[in-house]
Amino acid sequence: MTGLDDDLLATSLRELGDRLDGTQIEPLGTRLGTVVSAAADLLGVESIGLLLLDDTDRIRSVASTGPAARVLELAHEKVVVGPGVDALNGEMLAVTDLAAEPRYAVLWREVAGHGVRAVLAAPVRLGELVVGNLNAVLPEPHAWTPAERRSAAAFAGIVGQLLGLAARESVSVTDRNGRSG
Repeated sequence: MTGLDDDLLATSLRELGDRLDGTQIEPLGTRLGTVVSAAADLLGVESIGLLLLDDTDRIRSVASTGPAARVLELAHEKVVVGPGVDALNGEMLAVTDLAAEPRYAVLWREVAGHGVRAVLAAPVRLGELVVGNLNAVLPEPHAWTPAERRSAAAFAGIVGQLLGLAARESVSVTDRNGRSG
């Protein structure tokens, strides 16, 4: 894991902004994938996953950068227990070793042997509402640093902004279609 500092985070976020600039015509899934990949690169983690609440408030995996995050996200959906679920309360969760957390034993049974040990779960907000979370995954125990937490929070914030933008774009298209009909 590489050391992170605020300058590196700022540079990475500027580069991400440049990549996303002018991508309004790209599907939301493509834009979210770009953010998730950038977060994995900056944090130097095995993989990143993104869980969002659907319209019935069930968590759904919508993006991941590797098999470990994919396994974690599907396990979160299945057992509805884990740092990704707990982060829906609005607080970031940093789990040093998932195998050593008794409250996540049911989740651990699902992910053991799949490269998931340390998890950093940052809530994704749309305005004041928590609508999901971004999960950083490492295959070995790891104490998450303040810089890593800030970085994960920044990327979760970008996801929230993209969701807000997509909602506004959807309303704009609906308004245009409604007026033209």
